[in-house]
Amino acid sequence: MLRIKAVFIDLDGTLGYYEHGDLAEVVGKMYANWLSKEFGVDYQQTLSVLLNAVKIVKTKPSLDKSVAQQILENLSWELRVPIEDLDNATDIFYKQKFVQIRENYKARKGAKEVIEYLFEKGYKVVIATDPIIKRFGVLKRLEWIGLLEYPYCFVTSAEVCRAAKPHQIYYLDLLEVCKVKPHEAVMIGDKLENDIIPAKRLGLYTIHLGREMKENKAADHVIEEIEDIINIL
Repeated sequence: MLRIKAVFIDLDGTLGYYEHGDLAEVVGKMYANWLSKEFGVDYQQTLSVLLNAVKIVKTKPSLDKSVAQQILENLSWELRVPIEDLDNATDIFYKQKFVQIRENYKARKGAKEVIEYLFEKGYKVVIATDPIIKRFGVLKRLEWIGLLEYPYCFVTSAEVCRAAKPHQIYYLDLLEVCKVKPHEAVMIGDKLENDIIPAKRLGLYTIHLGREMKENKAADHVIEEIEDIINIL
């Protein structure tokens, strides 16, 4: 019998989804284009620097700084733009450009029912999204799909995390903040490399939302719809 105390659940692709492709990729290109125009830097150069900065926080993060700080410092150094100017431009980007994806960001069928079920059962619930987007963008996505007003144990974002998926520090920090041991937590997500494999290596129970991967053996459970979680937990 499972003795789960905390549920870490991914956002994009699990609770919600962007209708026109991978959200991180789309937002990354939007952000690079924004910075390119704001500071007169070549778009391809800006995108390349941004992608490299994201790669670093996923593989070799500086654990004494937030993901947001690490990315901004990398951009500032490579693009020769003051970090204060980048920070201000980033905040404007979220308020003026990021919000434009709202029309095409949707909730998975049953997502709200699952979140309500988890709280009714007394689990500590973490919105465990890949923290390369700032808190404003994470909270907006939760708001758009009707999942903002819940007493989450933690909501990951670029400002409050020091490593991004699939780095194990990301998962160790979630365990620490919720004060649970690996075998007392479950990670639920749609990406094997980001959500399932690193969590499984640390000893977490794992549930993979893999509609076309019934034969997947990496996760403890594979489900086809988010509502299937209710039959497991």
